[in-house]
Amino acid sequence: MTRLGTETVRLIDELTANATAATTVQLVDGWLLRASPEYPFRRCNSALPYSGDRAGLESRIDMVEDFYRERELPTRFQMSPAVLPELDAALETRGYEIEEPTLVLVADTQRVITQTIRAEAREITFGEGIDEFWVAEYASAFGDDDAERDRLRAYAHLLRHLGPAVGTAVLPVDEMPAAVGLGVLERGWTGVYAMGTRREARRRGAATSVLHALARWGHSRDAAHMYLQVEVTNDGARQLYTRAGFETAYRYHYRTSA
Repeated sequence: MTRLGTETVRLIDELTANATAATTVQLVDGWLLRASPEYPFRRCNSALPYSGDRAGLESRIDMVEDFYRERELPTRFQMSPAVLPELDAALETRGYEIEEPTLVLVADTQRVITQTIRAEAREITFGEGIDEFWVAEYASAFGDDDAERDRLRAYAHLLRHLGPAVGTAVLPVDEMPAAVGLGVLERGWTGVYAMGTRREARRRGAATSVLHALARWGHSRDAAHMYLQVEVTNDGARQLYTRAGFETAYRYHYRTSA
């Protein structure tokens, strides 16, 4: 396990926030409030309490609750090691429940390239920015029905408004996306997002090929480090990323109103 200092954890929290597409974003007293009622992603509908001190903690929680109540959303906080420790205890006292424990994994970009070099021969379709091809492949890979695919296409279009540089990768097999992925580049780090593999293409190196392509893209843009997030319970993905050279750096969870 890699140990990161609080400042580096806070940096990665900030990078992930900048890689999150939300339709409503409000920064209040160092807390980033995000809301996207039309998209069911926790990162898009949660508060990231960047900073602050113990004074006025309860009133700030009230403020966050008002923000989400007005939008008819559950109040949700993203809790990482960089967050004020007293906040987690205060939320537990209010009846907030822990939701989706998640690991943050990091790696040196060169190590990922080396660990995945055998996947280099696969023909990846790579793009700078998000185009209609990747939007369609992303929706096809993740969507189980027409309604879900429409929603994913709309979300992918929203991702076009991200501030950091974006790279997209698709491994097509028989005219279908076997695996897809998204890289978000900022301040020397490549964040890996939207990784998905079709069920029939799993355990065949498809996702490893996408990781290799994203690592090479980041390396070409002078990004020496990579990060990604994976649910604690997703053993298959954790094994894939470990083989690719990633190590667990820290974990976070959400505190969600009951």
